[in-house]
Amino acid sequence: MGKKSIEIQNLVFSYAGTTIPVFKELSWSVPPNSRILLCGPNGAGKTTLLRIIAGLHLVPTEQVRVNGYSPFHEPSGSQGIQLVDGEFPLTLDLSVQELLEHPSPDANLKRQSQLLEILGIDLTWRMHRVSDGQRKRVQLLLALRKTWKLLLLDEVTTHLDILVRGRLLQWLQKEQTRSKSTIIYTTHILDGLWKSHRSPWATHIAYLDVHGLKVFDRPGKIADLQKLARQG
Repeated sequence: MGKKSIEIQNLVFSYAGTTIPVFKELSWSVPPNSRILLCGPNGAGKTTLLRIIAGLHLVPTEQVRVNGYSPFHEPSGSQGIQLVDGEFPLTLDLSVQELLEHPSPDANLKRQSQLLEILGIDLTWRMHRVSDGQRKRVQLLLALRKTWKLLLLDEVTTHLDILVRGRLLQWLQKEQTRSKSTIIYTTHILDGLWKSHRSPWATHIAYLDVHGLKVFDRPGKIADLQKLARQG
């Protein structure tokens, strides 16, 4: 069957103090060198799943493996996981330039330079004055300039305008292909994900609902999504 980037076997997970499980015997095998669009309704558990894969929730070691390692129990073995989600609460009176001068041993300066242009970031922006959209751009810059083998993006383009989002998606596709890494991207914004119905951004589509993972396949094999792409 070949090596998998992520292997989830019969995952059962509930938050403390709740009786209804978020996942009940969820299984999912993610191939390496893939770009996955993770879709589904609010409350289906997309964010929780990404956080589990990133090693932020305790689950039995055999239920979730990333590149052969348990991300929670063996974080050193599963290095290279980068999760970008939620809010970016940095509101100090610091400029972007000052943030970038802070040491970051795994920062790729070439990527950093590319991202400054792609995201349209001004080095003089001060974090206590920027808008939500500008703050999200800086968060993406600081995260994506690092080296990653597995990139988990949770609704990170919500505050980006259509031009910035398009440039970022193109850059992510190029970087993922070059590095032979894996990206899982959750979003409700599908603009820019299909250049045409024959050229989708994602190599795979995953659809998660409250009953589990309902669909995981290549876009060309999912009739309903192909119809939607043609209409768009």
